[in-house]
Amino acid sequence: MSPTFLLDRGLPAYPRPPQINPSFANNTNVDYWNDKQALTPATYDTWTLSMQRELLRGMTVEVDYNGSKGTNLQANLLNLNQVPLSVVNDLIARVGAAGAVALLNSQITSATAVAAGITPPYANFTNPAVQTNRSVAQALRPFPQYATINTTASGGDKTGRSMYHAGVLKLTQRWSDGFAFQGSYTYSRLMTNADTFSGSTGSMDTAPPDLEYSIGRFDQPHSVKLSTVYELPFGPGRRWLKQGVLSRIIGG
Repeated sequence: MSPTFLLDRGLPAYPRPPQINPSFANNTNVDYWNDKQALTPATYDTWTLSMQRELLRGMTVEVDYNGSKGTNLQANLLNLNQVPLSVVNDLIARVGAAGAVALLNSQITSATAVAAGITPPYANFTNPAVQTNRSVAQALRPFPQYATINTTASGGDKTGRSMYHAGVLKLTQRWSDGFAFQGSYTYSRLMTNADTFSGSTGSMDTAPPDLEYSIGRFDQPHSVKLSTVYELPFGPGRRWLKQGVLSRIIGG
């Protein structure tokens, strides 16, 4: 292991603040902090409308509507260093889709880039000590000096939203001797654009994030649930063991 510095040689040189170096993070991934979004908590609003009616003795039917709306959800939709879609469309119009892909993947100094009139965004862009990725795609980014602008780790991407609607039909039948049956059917729909927060590299296009608004990965439109409840006939008021210590232990 090498020492950081030796005391007998004095303290190492240290630039006194304020030190402003706008190029200190060039050619690396950087984090983006959005105060307005990062400090705004996610919000869920829920509402329910329910109607219940007794059809026969001990039989009831219930119809419910459940809704939920989520806003300011943590997402992975913002790609602040995406090549603008307008630039990509312009390249496709000039050289075709296949030609645009080849051009974006070519180096800025290649004959293909020179023929297309693509020039370096700044003087040292072709210097390998300054910029390791010298492709045309990197040169056309809004911030070509950075690799990826991370908006998720810093909590600055709260562009997600969701909407849930569900209709529930429930039937309950209660018989004597502590036996009851309940069945329900739910038809629901979950729409969201916040699924991209987990297991995705981001949105297709950061300019219109609503392109990601679609059926959620946890959407389950149809759900049937059946359940029964049976009270054992032991304890006070039941058929057996109406009294005594044992009735208190196993009763109910």
